[in-house]
Amino acid sequence: MVNTINPGSYTRQHKIEDNHFMYAFVALNASIKGWEYCMPTIVVDGTFLKSAYRGTMLCASVLDVEGKILPLAYSIVDSENDASWEWFFSMFKIAYERENMSIVSNRNESILKVAAKVYPNETHCICIYHLWNNIKGKFKRNQKELKGIFFTMACTYVKEDFDRLSEDANKIDERVMAFTSHVYVVIDEIQKQSILCMREKRCSCLQFQVDEMLCPHAMEVLSYTHMNVQSYCVAYYTKENYLKAYEFSIIPLPDESMWHIPTEVLDIKVLPPIWKSRPGRPRNSNRGKGIMDYMSAQKVSYVWCGKVGHNQRTYANDPTRI
Repeated sequence: MVNTINPGSYTRQHKIEDNHFMYAFVALNASIKGWEYCMPTIVVDGTFLKSAYRGTMLCASVLDVEGKILPLAYSIVDSENDASWEWFFSMFKIAYERENMSIVSNRNESILKVAAKVYPNETHCICIYHLWNNIKGKFKRNQKELKGIFFTMACTYVKEDFDRLSEDANKIDERVMAFTSHVYVVIDEIQKQSILCMREKRCSCLQFQVDEMLCPHAMEVLSYTHMNVQSYCVAYYTKENYLKAYEFSIIPLPDESMWHIPTEVLDIKVLPPIWKSRPGRPRNSNRGKGIMDYMSAQKVSYVWCGKVGHNQRTYANDPTRI
């Protein structure tokens, strides 16, 4: 039904031998087309579901030019393991064919293993926030000092600055780190020199070639030479690409009474997944009411008048008080 309403989408389902549900994958056509106008960097993660049959949702997304999340694909699986992640990446590779892609994730062993298998030639990076949470959980002391140094290291483009920050981190806790033509020279306010090659779009600060975006030194050169700024920016940062990423519509499904499902689809038998109850005693919220619960819920009444809401002590017209 998704492919009927949104042509060009990629959906797949996987069942085990006795027709019980195992995996499902969905990538809408709007996301497939929109990703062509975004940076080729995807972020993958998984989260558990609280539905009747539990399970886990695996997802992939990308950041647009404004830093907003553009969802690319999601999959419903039994749990995060080697088999489920391999199936997800295999489906994603079919839906999204693109070279020079980078993958960002946490340090999940299944993701690291399977991503290297399905995408052997692509770069795999670790999310700095997940990495910091790992460091914070392992090293309890001096976290405030380490946090500032860590995020500065993650954002630096110069190897010398990175090495200097690494030494500062080792001083706090040494276990943490154990864990050309068109050439211009720009001198900043602290007399630090940066060398640029505008033809090759390279700068000694590395930001120009890594982010594929004009660094402050390149902006100074363009301002001085009056060269065209747009010719030195990749298309991902243009207004046209930003609008094209969202020009494809997602058509909502109509009411179920209006569905026209083919007979061959209706004949497909899909049973619910095999669900295992969690070990241990159930929570108190699931416990049925006992006799004490009903007794405590009864309202108090006074025998002399037969009305509720008061007793002998709080009844003002008690004849024994006259």
